[in-house]
Amino acid sequence: FFFQQKFIIFSHILLFSQQSNQMHKHFSKIIPKALPSTRLFGVLQRRVGLFAGTFDPPSNGHMDIIYRAKDLFDKLYVGIGVNPTKSPVFTDDERKEMLRIMTQDFSHKIEVVTIEGLVTKYATENKITHLIRGIRSHDDLDSEFVRALLNRKISGIETVFLLATEGNVHVSSTLVRELARNEVILSDFVPECIQDIVYPKLISYYKKQEFVVFIANSQFTDHNQME
Repeated sequence: FFFQQKFIIFSHILLFSQQSNQMHKHFSKIIPKALPSTRLFGVLQRRVGLFAGTFDPPSNGHMDIIYRAKDLFDKLYVGIGVNPTKSPVFTDDERKEMLRIMTQDFSHKIEVVTIEGLVTKYATENKITHLIRGIRSHDDLDSEFVRALLNRKISGIETVFLLATEGNVHVSSTLVRELARNEVILSDFVPECIQDIVYPKLISYYKKQEFVVFIANSQFTDHNQME
C-alpha cells in the first residue's frame, strides 16, 4: 500500500511536470524573447526605463546614456522636462525633434516624450519601473543620490545610475552652450546627426543677445550724455 501511494504521487508529479513544460512551450511563443527574466509573483515583468532631462541641447553624453540604457530595458522613454521657470535656448519641439533624430534607429524601443510637472508623477502614470540618471563626477553623485532617495520616497520607483564613459565625463549641455557663445565648435560634444541644428541656432542666439545688450548700452550712454 505504501509503495502504491508513492507511485501515485510520483505519477501526479510527472504529469504536472509534463503539463508545465507544455505550458512553457506555449507561452514562450506568445511572450517576446526580449522580455527580461525578472519575475513578480511568477509573472514576467517588463522593465520600463525613463531618462529625463532638459536636453538643451542634447549632447554626446546624453546619447551615451540613452544608447546603453536601451539594452537594459524593454522600453525606454526619453523625457524632456518642461519647466515654466526656465528659458531654454531650444524650444520643446526642437529638443524633441533632435532627440528623435538621435534615436531613430531604435524607434521600436525608444520613445521621446515631454514631461510637465514632477517626473515621478509621469513615471507612476506610465508604469515606469526605473528612473535613469547619468553620473559624471562625485558632485553629480552627491546631488543625484539625494534626488533618487526623494523620488523613491514619493513614488517607490528605484533609480539606476549609469556612469559616463571616459570620453564623455567632461561633456555637458552647459559647456556646449558656453563654447558656442564664443563660436567654438567641438564635434565630439554633440552627435553629428544634429550638429547642423545645434550650432547655428546657438551662435545665432548669442549674437542676438549681444546685439540687444549693445543697443541697451548705447541707449543708456546717449541718455547720460543728454543729461
